[in-house]
Amino acid sequence: MGLGGEKITPEQNIYGAITERAPLHIWDNPINGMYIVPTNKDLAATEREIMQDMTVDNRMRLKLVLDDVLD
Repeated sequence: MGLGGEKITPEQNIYGAITERAPLHIWDNPINGMYIVPTNKDLAATEREIMQDMTVDNRMRLKLVLDDVLD
């Protein structure tokens, strides 16, 4: 979306958070009351990748990431 000039690593997005590679990055300034979380094309490969890791309930990964932010 071209928001802000912030430099984030490619893994500081939903993909990085779900695969536990980096903390979730949320834009500091909400747009119309919504906070924006970046993502990229790597998100498409997430399901296949996380299905191989059975240490966490895969249905709960996004919830666990978002719970950390909401606390």
